[in-house]
Amino acid sequence: MLDVVNNVKTAVEEACPGVVSCADIIALAARDAAAMAGRVRYDLPTGRRDGTVSSAAEVNLPSPSVSFAEALSTFRSIGLGVVDLTTLLGSHTMGFCHCGLIVNRLYNYNSTIPFDPTMDAGLLAVLRSRCPPHVVTTPQNLSRDAIVPMNFDAPLGPLGLDNSYPSVLAGRAVLQIDQELASSGAARRIAAMFASRPGNFRLQFAKSMVKLGGVNVLTGRQGEVRLNCRRFNS
Repeated sequence: MLDVVNNVKTAVEEACPGVVSCADIIALAARDAAAMAGRVRYDLPTGRRDGTVSSAAEVNLPSPSVSFAEALSTFRSIGLGVVDLTTLLGSHTMGFCHCGLIVNRLYNYNSTIPFDPTMDAGLLAVLRSRCPPHVVTTPQNLSRDAIVPMNFDAPLGPLGLDNSYPSVLAGRAVLQIDQELASSGAARRIAAMFASRPGNFRLQFAKSMVKLGGVNVLTGRQGEVRLNCRRFNS
């Protein structure tokens, strides 16, 4: 992904040096990917500046391993709510995830029972066939871990942004945080609505992406416009 961003940055710098930030390029790339993968289209404000601090500790987004309640708390701290979180989790119909992120659901669930009882039996069997119980889950080894599709029922396959909510409501979500949508009152109602009205999902996904893209942005004379997205200007 960073290579793609840097290729775009190189072309943009040739056309208009020092104007378009890496932050804007990333936000616009996400918008265009949503349009290509799932017919989700929206206008996106630009004018972001790049930060002069780059640290994982500064990233205020929940990991895929946290609970829905923990993720919602994080979202609320940045001005987003249950509708935004439920909607944006719908993007988990795309792509793949490492077995290390879900092995706890498949074996010795929470060190108390053999597996997560909320998971569909058929999905459990498939995931166990692909994810052995001895997967290494340390961050250093996660990149070498086996991967599985985020949504085995996706009509458009792992590269499409479509409706994942029927799978969630059927207990066939791969990630724990996605499956918890089915057990959270407000989130379940939202998920059920999106499952029956995918057009509403696309509309709300666009709105929530614009909101997320406007969190804590730098503008005006704040930060800088990087000349290379891999490093600060100085």
